[in-house]
Parts: sequence; structure tokens; C-alpha cells
Amino acid sequence: MASDWSSRNDGDVVRGFLAGDPAARQELGRRLAVVAPKVRAHNQSLPSPLEDSTVKDITQKIQLDLIKRLPQYNGSRPLSVWAGGFVTRHFYKHFASHRREQQVQRNLSQDYTADLSDVASEDLTTEVRHLLQALPTEERQLLQLRIYREWTFARIAEVTGRSESAVKSAFRRLLLRLRDRLGPM
Repeated sequence: MASDWSSRNDGDVVRGFLAGDPAARQELGRRLAVVAPKVRAHNQSLPSPLEDSTVKDITQKIQLDLIKRLPQYNGSRPLSVWAGGFVTRHFYKHFASHRREQQVQRNLSQDYTADLSDVASEDLTTEVRHLLQALPTEERQLLQLRIYREWTFARIAEVTGRSESAVKSAFRRLLLRLRDRLGPM
């Protein structure tokens, strides 16, 4: 017979969820329904609220972070209060990260063309310049951050929201493709 989790305390529900009980999972979802409205409320309190799609992304990230931290829940406060505090702390962390990423994207889109054309006109052949200009925006930005701005892979990963290994792999594939297109020199 399935347990009636709706009458159990928050600590029991969390332990049941962590033990893999599907009914506890459903009850936990009901009790954590506070997350999405809380994220939306924080967003609406901003001077310039984020777009709905960004709010949904941040909500999902917070929900995943919250589930990862459930083993730390000790039951001393109601789960909704604990989750609400968690949402507040993490919303502003994700918001700041999103704003930093937007700023980097704006900066790159404003000045990468000038940077590449300055370098290309001084150091690179016309063929290389055309190859660089034909690259997709994301690859040009990766090239600029790594080579011209001398950013570490870790810093690029942090700003772009990708793993460091994914950034390294993308950079290596980009260099190999450029080398193949240039042919023997």
C-alpha cells in the first residue's frame, strides 16, 4: 500500500524522495511549487525584468540546484521556507551570471570586427581574413576571446555557460578546420 505522503512532515518527504519513492517525489513536487512563482516575483522586482524564456531557464537551473541540495535539508524549517531562501540566493546569482554573459556578448559584437580587421590588415593574408569573416559568430567570438584577448578556457567557459572541456574541444575543432581550409602554406 502506498504511503500517504501529504500528511507526512517535510523531512520525511525529502527522505522518501531521496530513497526513490514515486509518491514522495510527487508530494515533494507539490511542496516545491513555490519555486517558479518566487522566481517570477524576483524577476518582476528588477528594474528591467528578464525575458520569459530566460526566467524559465533560470527557474530550471534553480530547481536542479535545489534538488541537488536536498540531502542538506535538515527539517529545522518548513521546506517551503528553506526553498524560498534558496531561490532568493540563487536567483540573484543566476541573474548576475546572465547579465555578465549579455555584457560580454554586447562587447564582442561591438568590437570584434574592428579587432579582427586591424589584425587581419596588419598580419594576415587576404585568404585568412576571408576565412575569419566567414566563421559563425560563436566561433569568431571564441577565437577572439582565446587568441586576441588571451582569456583562459576556464574564463571563457564561465562566461559562456559551457564546460571548460566543451570550450577546449570547440576551440581545437575550430583550429583544425581553419588549418584544413588554409591548406599547405
